[in-house]
Amino acid sequence: MLTSDAITRSVRLLFVTHYFHPEVGAAPTRILEIAQALASKGHEVTVLTGFPNYPDGVTDNTHFQESGARLLGRLVAYDAYRQRLTLASYLKAVPTAP
Repeated sequence: MLTSDAITRSVRLLFVTHYFHPEVGAAPTRILEIAQALASKGHEVTVLTGFPNYPDGVTDNTHFQESGARLLGRLVAYDAYRQRLTLASYLKAVPTAP
Protein backbone atom coordinates (compact mmCIF):
# COMPACT_ATOMS: atom_id res chain seq x y z
CA MET A 1 0.00 0.00 0.00
CA LEU A 2 1.32 3.43 -0.89
CA THR A 3 1.69 5.93 1.89
CA SER A 4 1.24 9.66 1.40
CA ASP A 5 5.01 10.05 1.90
CA ALA A 6 5.71 7.64 -0.98
CA ILE A 7 3.37 9.58 -3.24
CA THR A 8 4.80 13.04 -2.54
CA ARG A 9 8.54 12.40 -2.64
CA SER A 10 10.43 12.75 -5.88
CA VAL A 11 12.12 9.75 -7.43
CA ARG A 12 14.83 9.08 -9.99
CA LEU A 13 13.52 7.24 -13.05
CA LEU A 14 15.31 5.55 -15.93
CA PHE A 15 13.55 4.67 -19.18
CA VAL A 16 15.47 2.13 -21.28
CA THR A 17 13.93 1.94 -24.74
CA HIS A 18 14.64 1.83 -28.46
CA TYR A 19 11.48 3.83 -29.05
CA PHE A 20 12.02 7.48 -28.24
CA HIS A 21 11.90 10.89 -29.89
CA PRO A 22 12.84 11.74 -32.68
CA GLU A 23 11.58 8.34 -33.84
CA VAL A 24 8.06 8.47 -35.25
CA GLY A 25 5.18 6.46 -33.79
CA ALA A 26 2.93 5.98 -30.81
CA ALA A 27 5.51 4.48 -28.43
CA PRO A 28 8.15 7.24 -28.85
CA THR A 29 5.48 9.91 -28.46
CA ARG A 30 3.96 8.33 -25.34
CA ILE A 31 7.31 7.78 -23.63
CA LEU A 32 8.34 11.38 -24.34
CA GLU A 33 5.04 12.68 -22.94
CA ILE A 34 5.27 10.49 -19.84
CA ALA A 35 8.90 11.51 -19.22
CA GLN A 36 8.05 15.20 -19.59
CA ALA A 37 5.02 14.90 -17.30
CA LEU A 38 7.04 13.13 -14.60
CA ALA A 39 9.86 15.68 -14.87
CA SER A 40 7.36 18.53 -14.53
CA LYS A 41 6.21 16.96 -11.25
CA GLY A 42 9.76 17.19 -9.89
CA HIS A 43 11.03 13.69 -10.65
CA GLU A 44 14.50 13.18 -12.14
CA VAL A 45 13.96 11.41 -15.46
CA THR A 46 16.68 9.90 -17.65
CA VAL A 47 16.10 8.16 -20.97
CA LEU A 48 18.62 5.64 -22.28
CA THR A 49 18.07 4.87 -25.94
CA GLY A 50 19.92 3.81 -29.06
CA PHE A 51 20.98 5.83 -32.07
CA PRO A 52 17.87 7.06 -33.92
CA ASN A 53 16.73 5.28 -37.06
CA TYR A 54 15.56 8.50 -38.77
CA PRO A 55 13.04 6.90 -41.13
CA ASP A 56 12.88 10.10 -43.19
CA GLY A 57 16.57 9.78 -44.10
CA VAL A 58 17.72 12.76 -42.05
CA THR A 59 20.64 12.06 -39.74
CA ASP A 60 22.28 14.12 -37.03
CA ASN A 61 26.05 13.61 -36.95
CA THR A 62 26.69 16.50 -34.56
CA HIS A 63 28.43 14.19 -32.10
CA PHE A 64 30.98 13.27 -34.82
CA GLN A 65 31.96 16.90 -35.36
CA GLU A 66 34.47 18.68 -33.13
CA SER A 67 31.91 21.16 -31.79
CA GLY A 68 29.46 18.35 -31.02
CA ALA A 69 32.15 16.29 -29.28
CA ARG A 70 33.14 19.32 -27.18
CA LEU A 71 29.52 19.94 -26.21
CA LEU A 72 29.06 16.30 -25.16
CA GLY A 73 32.27 16.53 -23.12
CA ARG A 74 31.01 19.68 -21.39
CA LEU A 75 27.68 17.99 -20.64
CA VAL A 76 29.41 14.97 -19.09
CA ALA A 77 31.82 17.13 -17.07
CA TYR A 78 29.06 19.40 -15.83
CA ASP A 79 26.83 16.48 -14.79
CA ALA A 80 29.74 14.68 -13.09
CA TYR A 81 30.46 17.84 -11.09
CA ARG A 82 26.77 18.50 -10.34
CA GLN A 83 26.24 14.93 -9.11
CA ARG A 84 29.51 14.97 -7.15
CA LEU A 85 30.80 11.86 -8.93
CA THR A 86 34.34 10.63 -8.34
CA LEU A 87 35.09 11.52 -11.95
CA ALA A 88 34.64 15.20 -11.05
CA SER A 89 37.74 15.13 -8.85
CA TYR A 90 39.84 14.67 -12.00
CA LEU A 91 38.51 17.81 -13.70
CA LYS A 92 40.98 20.68 -14.04
CA ALA A 93 38.34 23.40 -13.69
CA VAL A 94 34.80 23.72 -12.40
CA PRO A 95 32.58 23.15 -15.45
CA THR A 96 29.87 25.60 -16.41
CA ALA A 97 26.45 24.67 -17.69
CA PRO A 98 26.43 24.20 -21.48
